[in-house]
Amino acid sequence: MNGKRKNYIETRTHTASFPNSVVFPGGVCEAADADERWLKLLSSFGFTQSDFESLHNSSSPLTPLFQNNPILRHVALRITAIRETFEELGLLICSKEHKNNRKNVWASLISDIDIKEWQSRVSKNPADLLVLCKEYNCYPDIWSLHYWSNWLTPISQPKRFDTAFFISGLETKQTTVTSDGEVVNVEVITSTHPM
Repeated sequence: MNGKRKNYIETRTHTASFPNSVVFPGGVCEAADADERWLKLLSSFGFTQSDFESLHNSSSPLTPLFQNNPILRHVALRITAIRETFEELGLLICSKEHKNNRKNVWASLISDIDIKEWQSRVSKNPADLLVLCKEYNCYPDIWSLHYWSNWLTPISQPKRFDTAFFISGLETKQTTVTSDGEVVNVEVITSTHPM
């Protein structure tokens, strides 16, 4: 990549949250993202408690977003990021590889599904991401997402957000991005410096 990073950004519609703004994919953590059945699904692919614990750096400062059970919160927020990226861009960051067979540092994408149909279903009912994963024998590739930062909107703002940012790497640029009704434009920008 010659030190250059390519980042997906999207422009929101005038009726979506953050109207007409250029943003990264993201959204609200839903109860379905923290469903304990995710741990069972991930465990069925060979992941253990130790793997879940690896998502949280216990020596880093604990922000309020992660105070209640930071390990489970990291799992849930990564599932949220994957779900929202799928809902908004049609990129399903999931894997079918058993833990013992994982060799790639890049994020895995699943594309052999009816993307539009599943985007609509998951957007209407976030719990359908688990249904999708079970039906296609895959799991959210949460270990390909790396925690970058936690931002909290200043208290002076009328609407506040406590947001975790994750980054992930794709080996190849995706030429087909299927945006939903919240997005009017998707761009890939090149950056030579970290964000």
